[in-house]
Amino acid sequence: MPLTPEPLQNNADRQSVERSIMKAGFERATETTAWRYRSELELGKDVYVREADRFPCQIKHYVVVAFDSADTLSEATGFEHEHGCL
Repeated sequence: MPLTPEPLQNNADRQSVERSIMKAGFERATETTAWRYRSELELGKDVYVREADRFPCQIKHYVVVAFDSADTLSEATGFEHEHGCL
């Protein structure tokens, strides 16, 4: 799901984008916590993750963002993955 132009704005600076994402409860992911997005990490994109326990399912939300050479937002996409239901 594209996250621009809402809730994130194209050409926003890196600090404001990171602040918005962290304020929404996301944490910066690593290859271990976001293994399915390893290729995005290898391309230099930033990946953020947040768990959403919606009983009876475990769901993780991911945000993948990319910045241009001027450190402004060029791409932002969100994904949701179900990690098992009772």
